[in-house]
Amino acid sequence: IKSYNELLDEDLKKASQKEGVKSKGIPSEEKCPECGRPLVIKSGKYGKFKACSGFPECRYKKSLNTKEAKPLDEKCPECGSQLVLRQGRYGSFIACSNYPRCKYIKKENKDTGIGCPECSGTIVMKKTKKGKVFYGCSNFPKCRFASWDEPVSRPCPKCGRVLVFRKNLIKGKSYLYCGNKDCDYKEFIDREKIWGKKRNKEVGAD
Repeated sequence: IKSYNELLDEDLKKASQKEGVKSKGIPSEEKCPECGRPLVIKSGKYGKFKACSGFPECRYKKSLNTKEAKPLDEKCPECGSQLVLRQGRYGSFIACSNYPRCKYIKKENKDTGIGCPECSGTIVMKKTKKGKVFYGCSNFPKCRFASWDEPVSRPCPKCGRVLVFRKNLIKGKSYLYCGNKDCDYKEFIDREKIWGKKRNKEVGAD
């Protein structure tokens, strides 16, 4: 017995061989919730999706990704709908269940608990749009402190600054360095203390 997705793939393949059908998509019985026109099934860069046959006048579309969103006990601050946990290209994220009408996405930042060296805020772990991890201040945009390297809750033994960083190098020795630009403190450390299975809670501990 073929699954729904297998049958859908066959229909899309047949449709792509017919003139005009590839761009228009496969008609479905559903109606567009925004304009009432019939929805069509298309295949794009990120998988299959349903779109309005009235495109480009109506830009409604809905992903047919088999990964279902997990409802959360939290409301969207913009429209009041329920928030859901979704899976994306760069991991999980929290978004509004009323998408695409509401495009709210909750930014999740992990607080390291380490104080910011430039203000009274704390350093939080963030991600760029492409999923790359960096560290910034919780008081952004008032404070624009940021670093690609992971902060360590340990004072610099040379200048006393409350913050040093781990420089994780793929090639060469990894090391700690002071966040103070006027301080040249650097301490080389074993790679196992950074990437080991039993990683020490504090770098430099025995």
